[in-house]
Amino acid sequence: MSPSPYFWSVLGYLVVLSVIAIRKSRAVRTEADFVLAGRGLTAPVLIATMLASWIGSGTLIAGSEYANRHGFAAIWSPAGAWLGIAVVAVLAPRVRRLEQFTLPDILELRYNRWAKLLGSITIIIAFTAIVAYQIRGMGIVLKLVAGIDETLGRIIVTAFVIGFTALAGLMSVAYMDLLNGAVILLGVIAGVPALYSVGSSHQAFLAPISSRLTWTGGLGWGETLAYFFSTCFLLLGDPQIYGKLFSAKDPREARRAVVGWIFCTVVVEVLVVVLAVEASLLDYAKLGKPAIPSQNPEYTILHAARHAFPLAMGCIFLVVATAIIVSTATSYLLMPSTNFTKNVVQRFFWPDMTQKEIVVVSRLFTLVFGLAAFLLISTFTSVLEMARYAYTVYGAGITPVVVASFLWRRVTTAGGIASIVCGTGITVGWEMVTQIAGAPPLGIPAFYPAILASIGALVLVSLITTPEPENKWRPFFEKESKES
Repeated sequence: MSPSPYFWSVLGYLVVLSVIAIRKSRAVRTEADFVLAGRGLTAPVLIATMLASWIGSGTLIAGSEYANRHGFAAIWSPAGAWLGIAVVAVLAPRVRRLEQFTLPDILELRYNRWAKLLGSITIIIAFTAIVAYQIRGMGIVLKLVAGIDETLGRIIVTAFVIGFTALAGLMSVAYMDLLNGAVILLGVIAGVPALYSVGSSHQAFLAPISSRLTWTGGLGWGETLAYFFSTCFLLLGDPQIYGKLFSAKDPREARRAVVGWIFCTVVVEVLVVVLAVEASLLDYAKLGKPAIPSQNPEYTILHAARHAFPLAMGCIFLVVATAIIVSTATSYLLMPSTNFTKNVVQRFFWPDMTQKEIVVVSRLFTLVFGLAAFLLISTFTSVLEMARYAYTVYGAGITPVVVASFLWRRVTTAGGIASIVCGTGITVGWEMVTQIAGAPPLGIPAFYPAILASIGALVLVSLITTPEPENKWRPFFEKESKES
Protein backbone atom coordinates (compact mmCIF):
# COMPACT_ATOMS: atom_id res chain seq x y z
CA MET A 1 0.00 0.00 0.00
CA SER A 2 1.44 3.36 -1.04
CA PRO A 3 1.82 6.12 1.59
CA SER A 4 -1.24 8.35 2.00
CA PRO A 5 -1.40 12.15 1.55
CA TYR A 6 -1.61 12.36 5.37
CA PHE A 7 1.77 10.64 5.64
CA TRP A 8 3.42 12.92 3.08
CA SER A 9 1.99 16.01 4.79
CA VAL A 10 3.42 15.01 8.17
CA LEU A 11 6.74 13.92 6.64
CA GLY A 12 7.05 17.17 4.68
CA TYR A 13 6.48 19.22 7.81
CA LEU A 14 9.10 17.26 9.73
CA VAL A 15 11.58 17.85 6.90
CA VAL A 16 10.95 21.61 7.12
CA LEU A 17 11.56 21.52 10.89
CA SER A 18 14.74 19.51 10.31
CA VAL A 19 16.09 22.14 7.93
CA ILE A 20 15.45 24.87 10.52
CA ALA A 21 17.19 22.83 13.25
CA ILE A 22 20.23 22.10 11.08
CA ARG A 23 20.61 25.74 10.06
CA LYS A 24 20.37 26.96 13.65
CA SER A 25 22.80 24.31 14.91
CA ARG A 26 25.61 26.16 13.12
CA ALA A 27 25.13 29.13 15.45
CA VAL A 28 25.65 27.12 18.65
CA ARG A 29 29.05 27.85 20.16
CA THR A 30 28.45 28.38 23.89
CA GLU A 31 26.28 27.25 26.79
CA ALA A 32 24.19 30.43 26.45
CA ASP A 33 23.57 29.62 22.78
CA PHE A 34 22.46 26.05 23.53
CA VAL A 35 20.43 26.72 26.69
CA LEU A 36 19.18 30.31 26.16
CA ALA A 37 19.47 30.98 22.40
CA GLY A 38 22.10 33.64 23.14
CA ARG A 39 19.71 35.66 25.39
CA GLY A 40 18.40 37.48 22.34
CA LEU A 41 14.79 36.33 21.85
CA THR A 42 12.19 39.00 21.12
CA ALA A 43 8.54 38.92 22.21
CA PRO A 44 7.10 37.39 18.98
CA VAL A 45 9.58 34.49 19.08
CA LEU A 46 9.00 33.99 22.82
CA ILE A 47 5.21 33.99 22.39
CA ALA A 48 5.46 31.34 19.67
CA THR A 49 7.88 29.10 21.52
CA MET A 50 6.06 29.32 24.88
CA LEU A 51 2.74 28.57 23.15
CA ALA A 52 4.12 25.69 21.10
CA SER A 53 5.98 24.11 24.01
CA TRP A 54 3.07 24.40 26.46
CA ILE A 55 0.43 23.06 24.03
CA GLY A 56 1.42 19.41 23.72
CA SER A 57 0.05 15.91 24.10
CA GLY A 58 -1.35 16.97 27.45
CA THR A 59 -3.68 19.28 25.53
CA LEU A 60 -4.26 17.32 22.33
CA ILE A 61 -4.28 13.71 23.56
CA ALA A 62 -5.03 13.87 27.30
CA GLY A 63 -7.42 16.77 26.66
CA SER A 64 -9.22 14.68 24.03
CA GLU A 65 -9.63 11.83 26.49
CA TYR A 66 -10.95 14.19 29.19
CA ALA A 67 -13.41 15.89 26.80
CA ASN A 68 -14.57 12.61 25.27
CA ARG A 69 -15.49 11.31 28.74
CA HIS A 70 -16.62 14.49 30.49
CA GLY A 71 -17.52 17.08 27.84
CA PHE A 72 -16.76 20.77 28.31
CA ALA A 73 -15.75 20.12 31.92
CA ALA A 74 -12.36 19.31 30.34
CA ILE A 75 -11.70 23.07 30.34
CA TRP A 76 -10.99 22.85 34.08
CA SER A 77 -7.54 21.37 33.41
CA PRO A 78 -6.16 24.03 31.02
CA ALA A 79 -7.90 26.79 33.00
CA GLY A 80 -5.47 26.08 35.83
CA ALA A 81 -2.65 27.09 33.50
CA TRP A 82 -4.34 30.40 32.70
CA LEU A 83 -4.27 31.34 36.37
CA GLY A 84 -0.62 30.30 36.49
CA ILE A 85 0.29 32.41 33.47
CA ALA A 86 -1.35 35.47 35.05
CA VAL A 87 0.98 35.11 38.05
CA VAL A 88 4.01 34.54 35.79
CA ALA A 89 3.14 37.75 33.92
CA VAL A 90 3.69 39.68 37.17
CA LEU A 91 6.97 37.89 37.93
CA ALA A 92 8.43 37.84 34.39
CA PRO A 93 10.54 41.06 34.54
CA ARG A 94 11.97 40.08 37.93
CA VAL A 95 12.80 36.60 36.63
CA ARG A 96 14.63 38.02 33.61
CA ARG A 97 16.67 40.48 35.69
CA LEU A 98 18.15 37.64 37.76
CA GLU A 99 20.27 36.72 34.69
CA GLN A 100 20.33 32.98 35.47
CA PHE A 101 20.44 29.97 33.12
CA THR A 102 17.99 27.45 34.61
CA LEU A 103 15.29 27.38 37.25
CA PRO A 104 17.47 25.42 39.72
CA ASP A 105 19.91 28.36 39.51
CA ILE A 106 17.13 30.37 41.16
CA LEU A 107 16.87 27.72 43.87
CA GLU A 108 20.59 27.97 44.61
CA LEU A 109 20.51 31.76 44.58
CA ARG A 110 17.56 31.87 47.02
CA TYR A 111 18.32 28.72 49.07
CA ASN A 112 21.52 26.68 48.55
CA ARG A 113 23.21 24.13 46.30
CA TRP A 114 21.30 21.21 47.84
CA ALA A 115 17.99 22.85 46.93
CA LYS A 116 19.41 23.18 43.44
CA LEU A 117 20.30 19.48 43.34
CA LEU A 118 16.92 18.35 44.68
CA GLY A 119 15.13 20.70 42.26
CA SER A 120 17.11 19.27 39.36
CA ILE A 121 16.20 15.72 40.35
CA THR A 122 12.50 16.65 40.52
CA ILE A 123 12.69 18.29 37.08
CA ILE A 124 14.30 15.16 35.65
CA ILE A 125 11.57 12.90 37.12
CA ALA A 126 8.65 15.07 35.98
CA PHE A 127 9.90 16.20 32.61
CA THR A 128 11.10 12.80 31.47
CA ALA A 129 7.49 11.65 32.06
CA ILE A 130 6.18 14.59 30.02
CA VAL A 131 8.51 13.75 27.12
CA ALA A 132 7.34 10.12 27.38
CA TYR A 133 3.72 10.97 26.69
CA GLN A 134 4.66 13.31 23.84
CA ILE A 135 6.41 10.34 22.22
CA ARG A 136 3.35 8.19 22.87
CA GLY A 137 1.12 10.84 21.29
CA MET A 138 3.24 11.11 18.14
CA GLY A 139 3.26 7.32 17.91
CA ILE A 140 -0.54 7.53 17.70
CA VAL A 141 -0.26 10.12 14.90
CA LEU A 142 2.06 7.87 12.86
CA LYS A 143 -0.27 4.92 13.37
CA LEU A 144 -3.20 6.93 12.04
CA VAL A 145 -1.43 8.54 9.08
CA ALA A 146 0.73 5.64 7.91
CA GLY A 147 -0.50 2.50 9.64
CA ILE A 148 2.87 2.19 11.41
CA ASP A 149 2.89 -0.11 14.42
CA GLU A 150 2.68 2.06 17.52
CA THR A 151 5.86 0.66 19.07
CA LEU A 152 7.84 1.23 15.88
CA GLY A 153 6.30 4.69 15.65
CA ARG A 154 7.53 5.49 19.16
CA ILE A 155 11.05 4.40 18.24
CA ILE A 156 11.02 6.65 15.17
CA VAL A 157 9.67 9.60 17.17
CA THR A 158 12.20 9.10 19.98
CA ALA A 159 15.10 9.19 17.52
CA PHE A 160 13.64 12.26 15.80
CA VAL A 161 13.05 14.22 19.02
CA ILE A 162 16.49 13.39 20.41
CA GLY A 163 18.13 14.49 17.17
CA PHE A 164 16.13 17.73 17.02
CA THR A 165 16.92 18.72 20.58
CA ALA A 166 20.58 17.69 20.51
CA LEU A 167 21.35 19.64 17.35
CA ALA A 168 20.99 23.16 18.68
CA GLY A 169 19.11 23.17 21.98
CA LEU A 170 16.90 26.21 22.47
CA MET A 171 18.46 27.89 19.44
CA SER A 172 16.69 25.39 17.18
CA VAL A 173 13.62 24.84 19.37
CA ALA A 174 12.71 28.53 19.63
CA TYR A 175 12.93 29.24 15.91
CA MET A 176 11.19 26.00 14.93
CA ASP A 177 8.42 27.13 17.25
CA LEU A 178 7.87 30.33 15.28
CA LEU A 179 6.43 28.05 12.62
CA ASN A 180 4.90 25.60 15.10
CA GLY A 181 3.14 28.33 17.06
CA ALA A 182 1.57 29.86 13.95
CA VAL A 183 0.47 26.44 12.66
CA ILE A 184 -1.11 25.49 16.00
CA LEU A 185 -3.02 28.77 16.42
CA LEU A 186 -4.34 28.97 12.86
CA GLY A 187 -5.05 25.23 12.66
CA VAL A 188 -7.35 25.03 15.69
CA ILE A 189 -9.14 28.24 14.71
CA ALA A 190 -9.92 26.72 11.30
CA GLY A 191 -10.62 23.25 12.69
CA VAL A 192 -13.63 24.07 14.88
CA PRO A 193 -15.95 25.42 12.14
CA ALA A 194 -14.67 22.83 9.66
CA LEU A 195 -15.58 19.88 11.92
CA TYR A 196 -18.94 21.42 12.85
CA SER A 197 -19.69 21.80 9.14
CA VAL A 198 -18.92 18.12 8.55
CA GLY A 199 -21.30 17.03 11.29
CA SER A 200 -24.09 19.40 10.26
CA SER A 201 -23.96 18.59 6.55
CA HIS A 202 -24.23 14.84 7.24
CA GLN A 203 -26.62 15.06 10.23
CA ALA A 204 -23.83 13.17 11.98
CA PHE A 205 -24.06 14.64 15.48
CA LEU A 206 -25.40 12.18 18.03
CA ALA A 207 -26.73 14.92 20.34
CA PRO A 208 -26.69 18.70 20.66
CA ILE A 209 -23.37 20.11 21.89
CA SER A 210 -25.26 21.62 24.84
CA SER A 211 -25.68 18.09 26.24
CA ARG A 212 -21.97 18.11 27.15
CA LEU A 213 -22.23 21.39 29.10
CA THR A 214 -21.98 20.43 32.76
CA TRP A 215 -19.76 21.74 35.54
CA THR A 216 -17.75 18.57 36.19
CA GLY A 217 -18.90 16.12 33.52
CA GLY A 218 -19.74 13.49 36.13
CA LEU A 219 -16.46 13.72 38.06
CA GLY A 220 -16.44 14.68 41.72
CA TRP A 221 -15.35 18.20 42.59
CA GLY A 222 -12.29 16.82 44.39
CA GLU A 223 -10.94 15.16 41.25
CA THR A 224 -11.96 18.08 39.04
CA LEU A 225 -10.11 20.61 41.18
CA ALA A 226 -7.10 18.28 41.34
CA TYR A 227 -6.80 18.62 37.55
CA PHE A 228 -7.17 22.41 37.81
CA PHE A 229 -4.60 22.98 40.53
CA SER A 230 -2.06 20.40 39.33
CA THR A 231 -1.93 22.20 35.96
CA CYS A 232 -1.77 25.58 37.67
CA PHE A 233 1.11 24.54 39.93
CA LEU A 234 3.00 22.96 37.02
CA LEU A 235 2.79 26.18 35.02
CA LEU A 236 3.78 28.40 37.96
CA GLY A 237 7.09 26.60 38.35
CA ASP A 238 7.61 25.30 34.79
CA PRO A 239 11.40 25.44 34.25
CA GLN A 240 11.21 25.58 30.47
CA ILE A 241 9.07 28.74 30.76
CA TYR A 242 11.54 30.32 33.19
CA GLY A 243 14.37 29.28 30.87
CA LYS A 244 12.68 31.06 28.00
CA LEU A 245 12.18 34.17 30.12
CA PHE A 246 15.93 34.09 30.88
CA SER A 247 16.47 33.97 27.10
CA ALA A 248 14.48 37.18 26.50
CA LYS A 249 16.31 40.15 25.07
CA ASP A 250 15.38 42.24 28.13
CA PRO A 251 12.72 42.42 30.92
CA ARG A 252 10.35 44.43 28.73
CA GLU A 253 10.34 41.73 26.03
CA ALA A 254 9.76 39.09 28.73
CA ARG A 255 6.63 40.86 29.99
CA ARG A 256 5.26 41.49 26.48
CA ALA A 257 5.79 37.83 25.64
CA VAL A 258 3.84 36.55 28.64
CA VAL A 259 0.89 38.85 27.90
CA GLY A 260 0.74 37.60 24.30
CA TRP A 261 1.20 34.03 25.42
CA ILE A 262 -1.78 34.00 27.79
CA PHE A 263 -4.11 35.30 25.05
CA CYS A 264 -2.96 32.70 22.50
CA THR A 265 -3.03 29.88 25.07
CA VAL A 266 -6.63 30.56 26.14
CA VAL A 267 -7.76 30.64 22.50
CA VAL A 268 -6.01 27.38 21.56
CA GLU A 269 -6.96 25.39 24.67
CA VAL A 270 -10.64 26.35 24.57
CA LEU A 271 -10.85 25.48 20.87
CA VAL A 272 -9.12 22.12 21.42
CA VAL A 273 -11.78 21.19 23.99
CA VAL A 274 -14.52 22.29 21.56
CA LEU A 275 -12.93 20.17 18.81
CA ALA A 276 -12.78 17.13 21.08
CA VAL A 277 -16.43 17.51 22.12
CA GLU A 278 -17.49 17.91 18.48
CA ALA A 279 -15.50 14.84 17.48
CA SER A 280 -16.96 12.76 20.33
CA LEU A 281 -20.51 13.59 19.20
CA LEU A 282 -20.04 12.61 15.55
CA ASP A 283 -21.92 9.60 14.22
CA TYR A 284 -19.13 8.11 12.14
CA ALA A 285 -21.47 5.46 10.71
CA LYS A 286 -23.35 8.22 8.87
CA LEU A 287 -20.03 9.38 7.48
CA GLY A 288 -19.20 5.85 6.38
CA LYS A 289 -16.12 5.84 8.62
CA PRO A 290 -14.95 3.73 11.59
CA ALA A 291 -15.98 4.94 15.04
CA ILE A 292 -13.50 6.14 17.65
CA PRO A 293 -12.20 3.00 19.43
CA SER A 294 -13.99 2.85 22.78
CA GLN A 295 -10.79 1.73 24.49
CA ASN A 296 -8.85 4.71 23.10
CA PRO A 297 -10.72 7.94 23.94
CA GLU A 298 -7.39 9.80 23.64
CA TYR A 299 -7.66 9.27 19.85
CA THR A 300 -10.74 11.54 19.65
CA ILE A 301 -9.33 14.59 17.81
CA LEU A 302 -6.75 12.69 15.76
CA HIS A 303 -9.40 10.17 14.68
CA ALA A 304 -11.61 13.04 13.48
CA ALA A 305 -8.69 14.58 11.57
CA ARG A 306 -8.07 11.27 9.81
CA HIS A 307 -11.65 10.13 9.20
CA ALA A 308 -14.05 13.11 9.43
CA PHE A 309 -12.33 16.15 7.96
CA PRO A 310 -12.11 16.60 4.18
CA LEU A 311 -8.71 15.40 2.89
CA ALA A 312 -7.02 18.83 2.71
CA MET A 313 -8.22 19.91 6.16
CA GLY A 314 -7.34 16.51 7.61
CA CYS A 315 -3.79 16.81 6.29
CA ILE A 316 -3.51 20.31 7.73
CA PHE A 317 -4.78 19.25 11.13
CA LEU A 318 -2.46 16.26 11.36
CA VAL A 319 0.37 18.70 10.63
CA VAL A 320 -1.01 20.80 13.51
CA ALA A 321 -0.90 17.70 15.73
CA THR A 322 2.70 17.10 14.69
CA ALA A 323 3.61 20.71 15.50
CA ILE A 324 1.93 20.43 18.89
CA ILE A 325 3.66 17.23 19.93
CA VAL A 326 7.15 17.72 18.46
CA SER A 327 7.51 21.27 19.80
CA THR A 328 6.60 20.20 23.33
CA ALA A 329 8.75 17.07 23.24
CA THR A 330 11.85 19.01 22.17
CA SER A 331 11.35 21.82 24.70
CA TYR A 332 10.72 19.47 27.60
CA LEU A 333 13.58 17.10 26.70
CA LEU A 334 15.90 20.10 26.85
CA MET A 335 15.03 20.55 30.54
CA PRO A 336 16.35 17.29 32.09
CA SER A 337 19.42 17.24 29.84
CA THR A 338 20.54 20.83 30.50
CA ASN A 339 19.62 20.69 34.18
CA PHE A 340 21.57 17.48 34.76
CA THR A 341 24.58 18.83 32.87
CA LYS A 342 24.71 22.22 34.55
CA ASN A 343 23.22 21.59 37.97
CA VAL A 344 24.57 18.13 38.73
CA VAL A 345 27.59 17.33 36.56
CA GLN A 346 29.11 20.82 36.42
CA ARG A 347 28.04 21.95 39.89
CA PHE A 348 29.18 18.85 41.81
CA PHE A 349 31.62 16.83 39.68
CA TRP A 350 33.20 18.84 36.86
CA PRO A 351 33.23 22.55 37.77
CA ASP A 352 35.87 23.57 35.22
CA MET A 353 33.96 22.38 32.14
CA THR A 354 34.64 24.50 29.06
CA GLN A 355 31.80 25.96 26.97
CA LYS A 356 32.39 23.32 24.29
CA GLU A 357 32.35 20.52 26.86
CA ILE A 358 29.07 21.78 28.33
CA VAL A 359 27.43 21.65 24.90
CA VAL A 360 28.80 18.15 24.19
CA VAL A 361 27.70 16.77 27.58
CA SER A 362 24.25 18.41 27.22
CA ARG A 363 23.84 16.62 23.90
CA LEU A 364 24.92 13.32 25.46
CA PHE A 365 22.32 13.61 28.23
CA THR A 366 19.69 14.60 25.69
CA LEU A 367 20.22 11.10 24.30
CA VAL A 368 20.16 9.50 27.77
CA PHE A 369 16.92 11.15 28.93
CA GLY A 370 15.28 10.69 25.54
CA LEU A 371 15.85 6.94 25.85
CA ALA A 372 14.64 7.02 29.48
CA ALA A 373 11.41 8.70 28.33
CA PHE A 374 10.90 5.95 25.75
CA LEU A 375 11.29 3.26 28.42
CA LEU A 376 8.85 5.07 30.76
CA ILE A 377 5.95 4.96 28.28
CA SER A 378 4.78 1.48 29.33
CA THR A 379 4.48 2.47 33.02
CA PHE A 380 1.11 4.24 32.60
CA THR A 381 -2.07 3.11 30.86
CA SER A 382 -3.07 6.47 29.33
CA VAL A 383 -1.69 9.86 28.37
CA LEU A 384 -4.12 11.56 30.77
CA GLU A 385 -2.79 9.45 33.64
CA MET A 386 0.84 10.25 32.74
CA ALA A 387 0.05 13.96 32.48
CA ARG A 388 -1.56 14.09 35.89
CA TYR A 389 1.42 12.31 37.49
CA ALA A 390 3.99 14.63 35.86
CA TYR A 391 2.01 17.76 36.71
CA THR A 392 1.63 16.69 40.33
CA VAL A 393 5.22 15.64 40.99
CA TYR A 394 6.51 18.92 39.65
CA GLY A 395 3.73 21.20 40.88
CA ALA A 396 4.05 19.90 44.45
CA GLY A 397 7.81 19.42 44.46
CA ILE A 398 9.06 22.67 42.93
CA THR A 399 6.38 25.32 42.45
CA PRO A 400 5.84 26.25 46.13
CA VAL A 401 9.54 26.99 46.68
CA VAL A 402 9.84 28.93 43.41
CA VAL A 403 6.80 31.12 44.06
CA ALA A 404 7.82 31.66 47.70
CA SER A 405 11.21 32.95 46.46
CA PHE A 406 9.49 35.91 44.82
CA LEU A 407 6.57 36.47 47.19
CA TRP A 408 7.70 35.65 50.75
CA ARG A 409 10.81 37.20 52.31
CA ARG A 410 10.57 34.94 55.37
CA VAL A 411 11.08 31.63 53.54
CA THR A 412 14.30 29.89 54.64
CA THR A 413 16.69 27.40 53.10
CA ALA A 414 15.56 24.64 55.46
CA GLY A 415 11.91 25.35 54.62
CA GLY A 416 12.62 25.22 50.89
CA ILE A 417 14.46 21.90 51.07
CA ALA A 418 11.77 20.37 53.29
CA SER A 419 9.12 21.45 50.80
CA ILE A 420 10.91 19.87 47.81
CA VAL A 421 11.51 16.59 49.65
CA CYS A 422 7.93 16.30 50.94
CA GLY A 423 6.21 17.33 47.71
CA THR A 424 8.26 15.09 45.44
CA GLY A 425 8.54 12.14 47.82
CA ILE A 426 4.83 11.94 48.64
CA THR A 427 3.81 12.22 44.97
CA VAL A 428 6.16 9.46 43.82
CA GLY A 429 5.21 7.21 46.77
CA TRP A 430 1.47 7.84 46.36
CA GLU A 431 1.64 7.05 42.64
CA MET A 432 3.65 3.87 43.25
CA VAL A 433 0.95 2.63 45.64
CA THR A 434 -1.71 3.66 43.11
CA GLN A 435 -0.02 1.67 40.33
CA ILE A 436 0.29 -1.42 42.55
CA ALA A 437 -3.21 -1.25 44.07
CA GLY A 438 -4.99 -0.04 40.94
CA ALA A 439 -6.52 2.93 42.79
CA PRO A 440 -5.18 5.85 44.87
CA PRO A 441 -4.97 5.31 48.66
CA LEU A 442 -8.28 6.28 50.32
CA GLY A 443 -9.51 7.30 46.87
CA ILE A 444 -7.62 10.60 47.17
CA PRO A 445 -5.63 11.91 44.15
CA ALA A 446 -1.90 12.34 44.88
CA PHE A 447 -2.10 16.11 44.35
CA TYR A 448 -3.85 16.82 47.66
CA PRO A 449 -1.51 15.08 50.13
CA ALA A 450 1.54 16.15 48.12
CA ILE A 451 0.71 19.86 47.88
CA LEU A 452 -0.49 20.08 51.49
CA ALA A 453 2.73 18.45 52.72
CA SER A 454 4.87 20.64 50.46
CA ILE A 455 3.31 23.96 51.49
CA GLY A 456 2.96 22.87 55.11
CA ALA A 457 6.65 21.97 55.33
CA LEU A 458 7.64 25.20 53.57
CA VAL A 459 5.73 27.41 55.99
CA LEU A 460 6.26 25.50 59.23
CA VAL A 461 10.00 24.86 58.83
CA SER A 462 10.61 28.44 57.63
CA LEU A 463 8.85 29.87 60.68
CA ILE A 464 10.80 27.78 63.18
CA THR A 465 14.22 28.39 61.61
CA THR A 466 16.39 31.53 61.56
CA PRO A 467 15.38 34.14 58.93
CA GLU A 468 17.70 34.50 55.93
CA PRO A 469 19.95 37.62 55.66
CA GLU A 470 18.65 40.40 53.42
CA ASN A 471 21.23 39.76 50.70
CA LYS A 472 19.59 36.35 50.12
CA TRP A 473 16.12 37.63 49.32
CA ARG A 474 16.72 41.22 48.14
CA PRO A 475 17.43 40.35 44.43
CA PHE A 476 14.01 38.68 44.20
CA PHE A 477 12.18 41.82 45.33
CA GLU A 478 14.02 44.53 43.38
CA LYS A 479 11.74 47.19 41.92
CA GLU A 480 11.52 47.40 38.15
CA SER A 481 14.10 49.53 36.40
CA LYS A 482 13.25 52.14 33.78
CA GLU A 483 14.25 49.83 30.92
CA SER A 484 11.45 47.41 31.82
